[in-house]
Amino acid sequence: MERSLNHVVSAGRNLFLSIAGNFGYPAALFQLIKTQPGIRVEIEAPCTNAAVESVVNWHEWGHPYGELKGWVKQADFYGGTVIRRDEFLKIGTREVTDQWSCDISEIDGLFDSRSMLTNYQDLDAFVEQESPGYIDTLSLARLRENLSHGGIGILKDNTSDYFAYHNWDGRLFLINHDGSHHFAAARYIAQRIEEPVPLQGKLYHYGINGQAIKDLRRDFEIFVIGASEVFNLEFNDAMNHYRADYYYADLPRPYTDLQAIFLPHQKERSARVAEILRDEGFFNLGQYLQDLSIRGLRNNP
Repeated sequence: MERSLNHVVSAGRNLFLSIAGNFGYPAALFQLIKTQPGIRVEIEAPCTNAAVESVVNWHEWGHPYGELKGWVKQADFYGGTVIRRDEFLKIGTREVTDQWSCDISEIDGLFDSRSMLTNYQDLDAFVEQESPGYIDTLSLARLRENLSHGGIGILKDNTSDYFAYHNWDGRLFLINHDGSHHFAAARYIAQRIEEPVPLQGKLYHYGINGQAIKDLRRDFEIFVIGASEVFNLEFNDAMNHYRADYYYADLPRPYTDLQAIFLPHQKERSARVAEILRDEGFFNLGQYLQDLSIRGLRNNP
């Protein structure tokens, strides 16, 4: 009896929300925002550490096809769709310099280690904890001893190691494949005895394509919501009741629990949803990325 009553109440609620939506009132969306406050999220700066994986992978967002999944009102139903946007595919930029030079002191983090780089705020803390014996003497001899370790590939000819710099992050990483402890020890000692250690190799310089962001924002308002299964289903239900078109994409690492919502300007109901999300304080991802692209133009390794 109780189950039947709950079913009737649920059916009545859905009927009311659909009728309200048909008459142009997004009741389901307002109810979702009120009953699920966790759907409103902020993008916070990730915790930085000695690992390159602490960098937000904005340069990989939209890969490999630039596709946005979505739900749209069609002739007589509301259904799923997929569109391809070149601007989404081209959000990240990459410039490669084959012969680039820096000093070992300029390296902020690494790619690979048998120890957990993510546990350490920087390479100094990493080597102090993981390999104190490598830095027990701050001398030129101990520096050379660490640099002679065969695993430091960036010191070899024809190495696969390279440098990576991300404009929105501002740190320089060595993408190594071995020798993390001895490299960090050499860096530690070189800084303290003020001994230059020149490094040379290929640099991958990543940026955010401001024009691609501008082009996307020309056609869409872009917000962020929580990406739990409950939030995704209930947001889709709310948009379905209102028959508002929208597209979505999971955010790059480390924001794997967040989702971007793309609301087309030219669709009246989608534009109304964008207005509501803006008024309700949802995170404006389009503006955020535009600001990152501008800030990144001032940053160079």
